[in-house]
Amino acid sequence: MNLTKLALSCALTSTLAACGGGGGGGSTPATDAGSVVVQPAQPSAGPVADTKALFGSLRTNLQAWSDANKDGGGLSNSTHAMKADFDSATSPLDQNLANWISVSFSGIKLYDDFIQKRSTAITIKDGESWAPMGACTLFKDAAATIAMTSSDVSSVTPKSVSCTLNGMVVEGSERKSASSNLYAHTLIGNNITLTPAASGSFAYTTQTMRFSQTYYRDQYGPYGYQPLINPTPVGSPAQGTVGYRINGDILTTLQLDGTMPAHANAAGTLVTDYETWHVKASTTAQASGINSYAVSGSISSVKDGAALGTVKLADTSFIRASVSGNRYRATEAKLDIEVATANNTASGTLSLKFETDKYGNYLQPTSTQFSGSFTNRRGENFTGVITIDVSNYKNFNSFAPQSATNFAPTNTSFKGNLKIVGRPVLAVEFAEHDTSYNTAQFNGTYNDGTNAITFDGNTAPPGTTHIASATGVTVTLVDGAKLVDVYKNNSKTAQINTSTRVINYIDGTFETLN
Repeated sequence: MNLTKLALSCALTSTLAACGGGGGGGSTPATDAGSVVVQPAQPSAGPVADTKALFGSLRTNLQAWSDANKDGGGLSNSTHAMKADFDSATSPLDQNLANWISVSFSGIKLYDDFIQKRSTAITIKDGESWAPMGACTLFKDAAATIAMTSSDVSSVTPKSVSCTLNGMVVEGSERKSASSNLYAHTLIGNNITLTPAASGSFAYTTQTMRFSQTYYRDQYGPYGYQPLINPTPVGSPAQGTVGYRINGDILTTLQLDGTMPAHANAAGTLVTDYETWHVKASTTAQASGINSYAVSGSISSVKDGAALGTVKLADTSFIRASVSGNRYRATEAKLDIEVATANNTASGTLSLKFETDKYGNYLQPTSTQFSGSFTNRRGENFTGVITIDVSNYKNFNSFAPQSATNFAPTNTSFKGNLKIVGRPVLAVEFAEHDTSYNTAQFNGTYNDGTNAITFDGNTAPPGTTHIASATGVTVTLVDGAKLVDVYKNNSKTAQINTSTRVINYIDGTFETLN
């Protein structure tokens, strides 16, 4: 471990900064009874003693953070496992939850309006293959193979309705062909077929598919999208039932029970093979084409035959979506949740705001805040607030690979308390923001009640971290530097030999970094 990483590990940046990308939470917890009590500032024990105190704090907290001999394999490993568990268990809570709920409402409403002769529409919503949501169409047969046409309106009773969650472009999958201006990319999408069952319910079948698509592109962007080709099933097929309730001509409530198909992330990697859903949703029409969906229930995820965890949604959770120009978009969500995996739990509130990229190909949260706690099986936990904001996403082209001219800067921050076995509760703060492609600046603090340590730096080569204690001890760590000087109030107090990992103090004493 280099010295920059040592400082970052002590300040928890290598782990907790990543926790916000996955999602999180239930009700905001009360202040932890083990919150940090900051002791009054102690008089200086002398330059060397103050310097040793700085490294003692770093060393002690780092050992608690990464002691591989502890039950469970050390907090560093277990918190990474906490994040991985959390990300996997909560993966359906991105736009996927909004998509399934809204498209199911749309399909059932289309079918019921037609059957009750409130409408002659046989299709609704976005039909473009690049649109973030999807289209619903009535079919003559239960297998949804023969679509109804306008000539069927007065003589045919539909046997099913099929809705497409249009393919999300796999980031960076664009490929140029030999023909001028002709390109291709990969999409992952879903289709759900709803067949009338008992009164007030539909049976559904659904499958995730991977597709190819060609299109043209010039300086103004993509155009001339061709039909999707080469469909390949991904993960397991899924099925279940959707119960519903209609008040007059308004569809008010859905109850979805069954499995949902494989879920992939923006890179096209499967996060789950399938999910088991028991989710209830009720809708309220709001002003300006906005629908609010109150959601509750549970979602369990499975990958490679193993349960990844279960998310419980409290009945205070909701999603908002808008219809504008016949295009459907999830706009925001607030989800109060509890997450349980084999080894870890999380509880708190996850707030999301969604945006599409430059060409409307991908809808993702660009503002995420989690307020709550993560706890591992040894009782070690982080309690606080984690925030991730993505800027300039409206100018990001998800078709093309990320680069210095095509990326969306991310700002990450967290503030809270970290409880580690055998150590006082640490009060921690961290903030990081991208300054350019693959380069970021950061700053933060931690306080264990007797030592207050601050740090800042950047990841631009060579990575640099500046560390300071409240007693005036400072050290600047540069990746690759062999000798590093340590100062107290601008007077040298020690030198670190990064090759031997020995700290030599000016009074002739020495100790190791370990």
